[in-house]
Amino acid sequence: MKHEGWTPQGLPPAQRASLGLYEELLLSQAVPRGIVAASDSGHLRDRHILDSLRAVPHISGEVETVADLGSGAGLPGIPIAVVRPDLEVKLA
Repeated sequence: MKHEGWTPQGLPPAQRASLGLYEELLLSQAVPRGIVAASDSGHLRDRHILDSLRAVPHISGEVETVADLGSGAGLPGIPIAVVRPDLEVKLA
């Protein structure tokens, strides 16, 4: 599945590192707690993080705040916040 050009390699090093740390957090905390399915543990980057970033090209530059309602493990809100630090991302 193509992700609209959003790949870890296409991001600045600091953002790649932040997404990598978030992936580790999901694996160590969200999977054991059942927030993310154990069967997805080997696919966190593709199925959760990169999939969350598919929304980014559709968020206008004029938008200042976005809301992630029912975020659970912080998806898609946290990955969006990492790659769009200009946005205020509210998790609810």
